[in-house]
Amino acid sequence: MEKELENILKNEYDNHIMPFLWLAGEDKQTLREYMLKIHESHIKSIVLESRTHPDFLGERWWDDLAYILETAKDLDMKVWILDDSHFPTGFVNGTLEKKYPDCLKTLLYFKCIDVLGPSSSIGVSTFLNDESANILGIYAKNHQEVIDLTFMKDQDIIYFDVPQGHWKVYIIYTTQKADFRKEYINMVDKQSCYTLIQEVYEPHYQRFKKYFGNTIAGFFSDEPGFMNEKGLKNDSIIGKDMYLPWSDELAEEIKKSLGKDYILQFDGLWNDNEESSLMRYTYMNLCTKLYQNNFCDQLGQWCRQRKVEYIGHIIEDRDSHARLGVGAGHFFRAMQGQDMAGLDIVLNQLIPGLDEGYHATFRGAETWDNEFFHYALGKLGSSLAYIDAKKKGRTVAEVFGAFGWQEGLKMMKWITDYFLVRGVNYFVPHAFSPKDFPDTDCPPHFYAHGHNPQFRYFKDLMLYMNKMSTLLSHGITKPEIAVLYHAEAEWTGQYMMTQKVTKILTRKQVDFDIIPCDVFSHENPYHVTFDQKLDINTQHYQCLIIPYCEYITKDLADFIIKTRNTHFQVVFIQDYPSHILNDNGQLLQQVQCNSQCLSLQQLYDYIIEHQLYTISTSENQNYLRYHHYYKDNREYIMLFNEDPKNKIHTKIHYFTDYPIYQINVLKNQIEKVKNDDGFYIDLSPYESYIYMIGEINLDIPLHQTHDYLKVKEIQGPYQLSIASSQNYPHFEYQRELFDLENMSLQKHFPDFSGTFRYTIEWDNTEEITSASIDLGDVYEIADLYINDCYIGTRFCPPYTFEINDIIKVGRNKIVIDVTNTLDKQVRDMISLGEEIKPSGLLDKISIYYK
Repeated sequence: MEKELENILKNEYDNHIMPFLWLAGEDKQTLREYMLKIHESHIKSIVLESRTHPDFLGERWWDDLAYILETAKDLDMKVWILDDSHFPTGFVNGTLEKKYPDCLKTLLYFKCIDVLGPSSSIGVSTFLNDESANILGIYAKNHQEVIDLTFMKDQDIIYFDVPQGHWKVYIIYTTQKADFRKEYINMVDKQSCYTLIQEVYEPHYQRFKKYFGNTIAGFFSDEPGFMNEKGLKNDSIIGKDMYLPWSDELAEEIKKSLGKDYILQFDGLWNDNEESSLMRYTYMNLCTKLYQNNFCDQLGQWCRQRKVEYIGHIIEDRDSHARLGVGAGHFFRAMQGQDMAGLDIVLNQLIPGLDEGYHATFRGAETWDNEFFHYALGKLGSSLAYIDAKKKGRTVAEVFGAFGWQEGLKMMKWITDYFLVRGVNYFVPHAFSPKDFPDTDCPPHFYAHGHNPQFRYFKDLMLYMNKMSTLLSHGITKPEIAVLYHAEAEWTGQYMMTQKVTKILTRKQVDFDIIPCDVFSHENPYHVTFDQKLDINTQHYQCLIIPYCEYITKDLADFIIKTRNTHFQVVFIQDYPSHILNDNGQLLQQVQCNSQCLSLQQLYDYIIEHQLYTISTSENQNYLRYHHYYKDNREYIMLFNEDPKNKIHTKIHYFTDYPIYQINVLKNQIEKVKNDDGFYIDLSPYESYIYMIGEINLDIPLHQTHDYLKVKEIQGPYQLSIASSQNYPHFEYQRELFDLENMSLQKHFPDFSGTFRYTIEWDNTEEITSASIDLGDVYEIADLYINDCYIGTRFCPPYTFEINDIIKVGRNKIVIDVTNTLDKQVRDMISLGEEIKPSGLLDKISIYYK
């Protein structure tokens, strides 16, 4: 273990990064230029995105891919291939309508006609104005009474005698007349899903078989889903009036579950009645299992048989991860066939400090649920990675994409730490675009043909990302708490979202995993065992927390009853369930007798009382994030200050007899800290540390932090010069400044993106050997030079530098280069929906010394 840590502190690491490289038919020289720029950025893998290519699966594509594979081989890089020509995955390169019309999406819908009885020989038309329609069943319904009329479905008008009362006649039918992505595959049809293998995967294998398992690492699916409707209003929940996914396979599975007359219950899919909860659960349960079996399992098995891996992500936002529409219905099932758990964050879905309410996008609508992104997203992925053995603890996140040019390395560092502290350890940065600058497609772009002024520092963030990911891989976590995923609860009735519970735990530094109800299934897909603790792969839980749900499954009820006379704890939040699916009510009382019910406000006190935590803080710290990792007989605690405005100073209460070391991976420093039943931390906004518990024997000197008693403020004037990205490091002198303020103000340089150089000369009269300089508030990357010596670079707070033995008695020269973001020069629509950040040095410059 010492060897790995020593290597990391020497900037040696495993590769955990594979950025998107968009292909649009560029010449070979441009492709090589971009491959080299990526390689120079401490990145050893790429994901080729074909969405922008003019000839996917044509000769130009094969020629470009052959060149990239050879270049990657020469550079010892790996290549992942995005698996379709069009976003999202499932378009099958546009081949379905012409080559596989029987594999197009089939949808389920209904027509309802009201009739009033008693009346004899009432007629109802079966006309649907849809040539593709196929009637599955017709029935009349009055509360619990049903008249089956399906035997007359081939008649244009059916006549029947209507008994007393208000009756609804339901015509249940299928159609291929989709109004959203009609050319996409049918996720509940195995043959339809297989067309993606036929048309995309197999042609790549046949042409480049020799690269599989070496240069070609695998395939990447981008946001596949049911696509039964667009569903952009957070409402594609089963029960909504919408077309539903359908196939013969799904029909057969539902028949097995509900019997031969299952169609006579289908109105419950759209209308609320006494049977609707069971009907909706049955439908969604089988629908999402077919998605898993037909799509991700089939693709994953094909890949693994050819010695490559299968990764990607679905749409999680707008709570789509548990819904239909653009969603995949069930996060855990949709990811089951992949070799890593997958997530993404785009379009400013995650903003530091905005962790409650909704966040408006550039379109003006309050679109993003801040609570979900801050308190559920990251842990959804890492939880799956820990409980599914095939994932080997690996979670990959697509990051940085479509935030606009306003996103710089400061934000990217925060996003990186957000994911790392939640257990994510692989990254797909979005994106390198070789198109002519400026490419308006979802900026920022990291290189942008040399126009991005921050790109020369991008390698520093990637180095940090790789080193941290290496350190936080190949180990385990040990949370005591599992929180139940809310999908089944949402399908069936009233419920509480998972993030309501995980928010409490996250803010209190209590570790947890989110687990699906499938772990309790009699099919046991996760190979679960129970003996005092709930054991799933490497995880061993002592407590199950269940957010409020009106219904629970019988499998879950059976598990809760099984915990009787053990130390295992089951906690319902807000209220006990009212119903158990497929049970006549006999189990409800037993469930209550073997569990407890708490409010959200009572939860943390319960956790403390039952010692379901590992660390605690001296004061309440809502924005201190915590990740506890066990590896090679050592413990690692990552602490991250997610508050973008305020410092955190507190004591971490953690009891150990072993020494504690603070590792600053960004600065390559390791320091022994005082162990007094824990340790004190000082974290600036955006700052993170790793604390290692255990003895070490490193051939690296330990760092020592000094306490400074004196402070000297560096006053102006400041000589200001500027250089654009393409002119850097050749600066042009502009003016003398007497005050530090936003350089993007109208009176200064409102349209300038690049580097501001501040030159300050000052006279020092004291002997200073040990000191630190603080640049204050900076936007956003700072390079510091003192007396013509390069001191260092900071791209996020704290903008402090140690300056030992640098300051001399007499005249000293300080040069500070501050590089801003490209949104000042290029006004993109996405950035205009966010706050426009300032540029330059905004605060006083202070030197602290003994």
